[in-house]
Amino acid sequence: MNNGGGRVLLQIISESLERLSGEYLVESALPLLPITREKWRVVAIGKAAASMACGAINAIGLDNISRQLVITKKGQAASWMTRLRHAEVLETAHPVPDRSSLQAGQRLLELTRQQCDEAILFLISGGASSLVEVLQPDIRLTDLQRVNHWLQASGLPVHMVNTVRSRLSLIKGGKLLRSLQDKAGFALLLSDVQGDDPGIIGSGLLCPGTVGTLPETLPDWLVRLLPVEDDFQPSSVFPNLVIANLQTALDAVADCARKTGLSVMVIDKELVGPAAVAGKEIAEYVSHAASPGIYIFGGETTVELPQSPGRGGRNQHLALAAAIQLAGREDIQLLAVGSDGDDGNSNDAGALVDGGTIERGSVAGLNASLCLRSADSGSFLEASGDLVTTGPTGTNLRDLVIALKR
Repeated sequence: MNNGGGRVLLQIISESLERLSGEYLVESALPLLPITREKWRVVAIGKAAASMACGAINAIGLDNISRQLVITKKGQAASWMTRLRHAEVLETAHPVPDRSSLQAGQRLLELTRQQCDEAILFLISGGASSLVEVLQPDIRLTDLQRVNHWLQASGLPVHMVNTVRSRLSLIKGGKLLRSLQDKAGFALLLSDVQGDDPGIIGSGLLCPGTVGTLPETLPDWLVRLLPVEDDFQPSSVFPNLVIANLQTALDAVADCARKTGLSVMVIDKELVGPAAVAGKEIAEYVSHAASPGIYIFGGETTVELPQSPGRGGRNQHLALAAAIQLAGREDIQLLAVGSDGDDGNSNDAGALVDGGTIERGSVAGLNASLCLRSADSGSFLEASGDLVTTGPTGTNLRDLVIALKR
């Protein structure tokens, strides 16, 4: 994608993601909080953990941090490692937990159980559910992985997915508070969920009793696997503060978009439900819009995966569905990306499509509708030359879609 409109959209998202980095958000938030302790332990968990930990170092000062534990996705910490040289950095598995996730869970318990005079600052972002785990008795790693594979393919919304995860866990659903034993501190969270409920973000490590009821559509084998719900209630509340969410991301994108001098419209209806439906509806909305300019959408869609899915994720799926609707048009470009730089089982953040996407992919011998049905949008978009790769962004505030109508 080399046309001017495409370059405008890529510049907007690049500038926006810099403003939305966990480092910047944490560094900006901490001075506004009533911090009374001089010494801290910092525990960062999630896709944005490394970036957020650097923000804490900037705001608190390395001399005032006695211990740092950073748990993040494999390959996500590289850009921040120079400044995390004094931290214990564990890179574990996502989106399906593995033995490294369990090892990280044990290290987390060891640190939180230790008696200490310092307060503990937790920095939590999306992805934490897979990256760190301590399993209930009689639950095996293979059980956990089977459940996660099923949940990934189910198309269930994230709050239902995390409800299931918390039942298998000794730390999710607020159960990590057992090991804290009323230690002082608080948690700063980047929200990647609708409603910004701290009990859902990262499966609610520090928020008991807020995850919700189980979905009614669980298979029998999974229901039999689930332990009885834990009714643990802590003796005190651990403060959980959401410092950024989807609205923060939309505001940043809108501010950057206005620098172009074009008209900017932020659509306040969150993207939810099947990605293919959302892509089609967005393309139709922008196509029928009377005014040229930039249209901004945000949220998180779902993809129900077939038995043997291909390459891609929900943003590529949405973009390809939009491209089918836009085929032949010369006046619209559409960019769909995950704010974390991560989309499904690919290394791409999403895609930038236009009216020529379908023709370019078809020339390469691929069928767009077939790729959608087989959850192989990434293969088509690679052939059409429309994939967008950002690498780890250091944030996780759900998905962003930006369309330009000339």
